[in-house]
Amino acid sequence: MELIASIDGLFHEGNPSAGQKGTKVTAAWLNAIQEIAIGLGGDILTSDVEITLSNAHGVLFVNPAEGTSVTYHLPVYGSVVDLKRYKIKNIGQGGALIDAADGKTIDGDSVLQLLPGDRCDLAKDGTNWQTI
Repeated sequence: MELIASIDGLFHEGNPSAGQKGTKVTAAWLNAIQEIAIGLGGDILTSDVEITLSNAHGVLFVNPAEGTSVTYHLPVYGSVVDLKRYKIKNIGQGGALIDAADGKTIDGDSVLQLLPGDRCDLAKDGTNWQTI
């Protein structure tokens, strides 16, 4: 995202009596802010069963039972905003596998394993998913 188009990159109220206009806010700039807000936000979900995340989710607490391994799916890559991020933590006693619903990779692998207590932050890189 670029700074707002003003001399110093900051917002200014302007002064009409002196002929100074306020900062012009463009649709592109507001859309970038909206995408960032959506990408960093989202619902908090706890699940002990296989699910597929959506654009509405942001934080997932996976809770697989001891002795089990549950797979959780990232959504279809193109269905979420470009700056979308997911925070995932394994709060269970079992193993959790994270994969992409459409065959995309996570750090070059098809599956990311989270052992009890493990956590990750996932983001889109323009082609696949990456841990941060």
